[in-house]
Amino acid sequence: MEEFSCLSELGKYSKGTDSRFQNNVAEFFWEIIVSSGSKNRELVDNCIKKYRDMIKYWDLARKLDIFSRLLKSIGDPATHSIPCLKLFQGLIQDQDDRTAYSSSTTSTYPSAGASAQTAT
Repeated sequence: MEEFSCLSELGKYSKGTDSRFQNNVAEFFWEIIVSSGSKNRELVDNCIKKYRDMIKYWDLARKLDIFSRLLKSIGDPATHSIPCLKLFQGLIQDQDDRTAYSSSTTSTYPSAGASAQTAT
């Protein structure tokens, strides 16, 4: 698990000229998550967390491609859906948390908290 943490941190902080490395690290975690057939649950859950941490601050346009890939994977009978659903749920939560606290959000959707405040 230490190696995964190290790889995740390197991928998270590689920017600009090293985006190819960042993409390769993201793809490494992606493959473990999507092709998780016989791998143990702890490993897959850790990879989901590392993947989420690594891409948490990517822009929404870049994440839309990931969401699209996840939807395809979830619909594919050859793919284990539970890890994909966990990742999808986590990415949505991360994005919601990010936009709820960001003053420069581009989202036009109100957060659940804003809807509750409006209703009262």
